[in-house]
Amino acid sequence: MGSRHIILVASGIAAGLLVAAFAPQIAERSEAGTAVKMDLGEVVDASGLVIEGRVIGGNSGETPEGSIYTDWHIAVNRTWWGDNEEMRTVRLPGGALASGKAMIVPGMPSLAPGEDVVLLLSEAGSTGLRVPTGLGQGKYRIIADGRGAKRAVRTGEHMTLVSTAGSLSGQDGLAILDYAELVAQLEAAAQAKRSENTNAAPVHGGR
Repeated sequence: MGSRHIILVASGIAAGLLVAAFAPQIAERSEAGTAVKMDLGEVVDASGLVIEGRVIGGNSGETPEGSIYTDWHIAVNRTWWGDNEEMRTVRLPGGALASGKAMIVPGMPSLAPGEDVVLLLSEAGSTGLRVPTGLGQGKYRIIADGRGAKRAVRTGEHMTLVSTAGSLSGQDGLAILDYAELVAQLEAAAQAKRSENTNAAPVHGGR
């Protein structure tokens, strides 16, 4: 196996969505990603797919241009926006190849096999690539305490949020919600989006 080769992809701000400069450069460490702070309704409104499910596993690959991606396989429990499918593969930027070559996108939330998650993702591009809406604002990890009470945790890995005015005095993306509260907010936001977009794809409930 060759030496480990890490690519850092720069990111910036554009309506709270990930803007990646896919002209990769070598870097020794990851810098924090930056995104516009959005409320949950804005995140849903900017997303092309909003689902809850369990991460089964992932496989990384490389485009002809040299960008690395990971296809994450998700067993879907509920779909708030997008076509309702029991199993989904979502392609996200970043990952590591068997050769040791890896690509890191600052602010990109991480996924892990066995993890229960809510994902709010962009529309798929021509290659199937999606990005979490607003970087780490597009992923919640669902956890339960010893009594079975469920919480939704937005970890905000390596992410700084700034105001819409572009203030440089940002804050990290950590947030913890009651799971039922998150579900209620997602239901309301998806319903509002459907009402405002009469030609949009229908919203489907859990199976």
